[in-house]
Amino acid sequence: MHRHLSAIPVAAALALALSLASPVARADVGFGGGVAAGKTKYTIESEIGQKWSGNANSVTLNGDVAFGNGFYVGLAHTQTSGDLEFTFQGQGDPSDPSDGLKRRDTALTFGWSAANRLNTFVGVKAAQSDIDSGIGTRFKTTGYFAGLSYPISFGSSTLALTGALGYNVGKWSDISGSGDAGTLGYSGGVRYVYAFSPRIAAGVGVKFQRYSYTFDDSAVPNVDETVQAVDLSLVFNF
Repeated sequence: MHRHLSAIPVAAALALALSLASPVARADVGFGGGVAAGKTKYTIESEIGQKWSGNANSVTLNGDVAFGNGFYVGLAHTQTSGDLEFTFQGQGDPSDPSDGLKRRDTALTFGWSAANRLNTFVGVKAAQSDIDSGIGTRFKTTGYFAGLSYPISFGSSTLALTGALGYNVGKWSDISGSGDAGTLGYSGGVRYVYAFSPRIAAGVGVKFQRYSYTFDDSAVPNVDETVQAVDLSLVFNF
């Protein structure tokens, strides 16, 4: 069996690339794990001119179980922390130039690799962003996603392309109120992988994700949420 690690869409591309770069025969069930560390640019911008934006550090841990028929199940958890610059209608606050961000993302993925090439996946996800803004700003989302990953192999190295569509339900809350909204969004990624052996590979990748929310409470402004990330990854097959 070939291994296909997938805990988040871009991680799916990483392990599919590993399996193509250095395939290895397996029993009917195999296990994998990985870690990724990098920088994430996180931006929330409201329709009334509020904007939080900044670069943060992120670490992702993931693992999966893969079966001989090409199906796999993966789980990933990401912790992100850093500082966001706050501006209102383009103007910052010199007395309080930044707000702290703490964010966590979790995704459960179910996927299938067709003939060791096209990788299709669906999954569920949840995220929570806490912004130390002085008004108790918290943004929680839950949702579903579905997508494709396609690797282009060059011997021991692989370029993997990933895209997904998702549906999120977001809940925004701060001192002025709270609101809920459901919305469609999208994400995409590109990753280069080099396989040192059938059991270990390293990669570098970029990812982009965007969702726009129209809330049901007029006290809560509608917001656009954008995540841009770059990371270095290491994957193991057991």
